[in-house]
Amino acid sequence: MEILLIEAVAGRRVAIAKHLARAGHRVTLSDSVCEAREVLQFIDDETEAPQAVVIGESLTSADGDRFREELKDRFPAALWVPLRADLGLDWLGSWLKGPAARSQDGADNVIPFPIERRGFRFERSPPFATRSLPQR
Repeated sequence: MEILLIEAVAGRRVAIAKHLARAGHRVTLSDSVCEAREVLQFIDDETEAPQAVVIGESLTSADGDRFREELKDRFPAALWVPLRADLGLDWLGSWLKGPAARSQDGADNVIPFPIERRGFRFERSPPFATRSLPQR
């Protein structure tokens, strides 16, 4: 799978990229949404487009939301994978193993956080990770 990885923390970015590459994925690295936009401007057809965009939680701000909309318009089949800091490599790997089944559910090709917003409090699902990533 072609994956665009956007993560601001260098150690975390490298750890995720190594894990994905070992699993057989082709990974393009970016440390910001701005840099990811620059990388994607050179993609002319969908065969070169990322099939998934894994983005660090800290980059899912307003600019990240705009980028997601741009990506959806340009590459509608691409999966958007927001990766919380407390989720590990095993969680990410399990999500990426079955994207075809998830894209059929009409969820707008978005893999939601396993988290629900209730007012201003967050209620988290049980942890999915068995391996942890480097923390910031």
